[in-house]
Amino acid sequence: MSSGRGRFGGRFGGRGRGRGGGGSSQPSQPSQPPQPPPRPPPAAPSNVPPSWSIYFPELAFSEEDRRAELVATLARFFSSEIGFELVKHVRTVAEREVMLELDYVALKARADIPDLFAALEMAPAEGLPCLRAAVHEVVFNSPVGRRELPGVQIPAAAARVAAPPRVDVHLVNVPDSHISFGELRSRNVGRLVSVRGTVTRVSPIKPLVVALRFACEKCEMTQTLRFADGRYREPEACVMQGCRGRKFAPDHDSVKCVDSQRVRIQELAAELAAGDDDARAPRFAELELQGSLCDACEPGEVV
Repeated sequence: MSSGRGRFGGRFGGRGRGRGGGGSSQPSQPSQPPQPPPRPPPAAPSNVPPSWSIYFPELAFSEEDRRAELVATLARFFSSEIGFELVKHVRTVAEREVMLELDYVALKARADIPDLFAALEMAPAEGLPCLRAAVHEVVFNSPVGRRELPGVQIPAAAARVAAPPRVDVHLVNVPDSHISFGELRSRNVGRLVSVRGTVTRVSPIKPLVVALRFACEKCEMTQTLRFADGRYREPEACVMQGCRGRKFAPDHDSVKCVDSQRVRIQELAAELAAGDDDARAPRFAELELQGSLCDACEPGEVV
């Protein structure tokens, strides 16, 4: 078994003298020091993994960051013989988008990485991007991935001009995550849970704006904003040091979208019959699917 341990779950003017008419002296006007020109933000270090900006777009890279440590540990594991057995089933689902169904029980049996499973169970919003970034590094940026998975590789000519590919990881067979509809409460927000139900309604797939680049109208420095849940907002300040610009022009050609779909599921009859109150109506839950999960079910299916 491959092992790795990190720290998850777990810095003015002076006065002068001059001569005028009649030999009298007059104090000079206070001088202002010259203003330094605005400085651009520091460049990213050269050791940043290519996948970092894809899965952690708003987080500066640091080798000491717990997420960076976990991504490096996972990448080493997935590059090993027993780890690559789990990754080799990755498949293309759309242009520049690949998907991997990853068996949680099999992963836990092979990988001695406690930080990963603590993150997936208690902080999946951080653990899942680490998992995606590590799979991305192995599939697209490692010798074993390029050699063993030629069908998902992006041609070199296309990679230079197009957006980088994205990896979506779907965890399956997570035995301790199942909860009933009645347990869908605030105490489970932010945790990895699963429910079973019958699909009753499926909305059309729509694009959801997730990122847009803005240019400062004063210095023309650009910055990219990410939109949680597609909620539009503009920058509050320019990222150029010394610039006080407050007006920004959106670059509509830079917009990034993902597929989004809303699904309604109904409590299963078996769970309803097992309840204390046989007369109550079945519960419903509204779900929002994104990316490769869209168009994965139809009304009447049990998911």
